[in-house]
Amino acid sequence: MKVGAHMLLDTATLNEPEQNVGIGMTRAYLKDNRPVVTNVIKASIESMARWKKDAAFTKGVIKKYLESTDPEFDNVGYDAYAPVWPQAPYPSRDGMAKVIQEVTSQNPKAKDLNVDQLMDTSVVKELEDGGFIKQIYAP
Repeated sequence: MKVGAHMLLDTATLNEPEQNVGIGMTRAYLKDNRPVVTNVIKASIESMARWKKDAAFTKGVIKKYLESTDPEFDNVGYDAYAPVWPQAPYPSRDGMAKVIQEVTSQNPKAKDLNVDQLMDTSVVKELEDGGFIKQIYAP
């Protein structure tokens, strides 16, 4: 199935700060449910690693759930995400600042938000320091 689309801009090569996805919760929830949050982040890391390490599996998932019959479409879907997911999925401070800036155009109160108060990197840091991430990405 060809749709006639052409790439206009490859954002993965621009190195622009982005914060498109993440996990949001209150600090109280993190404090009370840290093992649950840790397991969710572990699962996310494992899925990103599988995406990068097992192209055939990933393309099969794309094909199945997007009901694709075009291998080129599956390849493009795979190639679009593999390079943008970091091994250690820390939130982007600059990306979050950019989000705040964009939201401020619709809600001026957002300008008072402090990026550092919105982010907690402790779970990812624990997984990185403890060797979990290195283990998942090991050959």
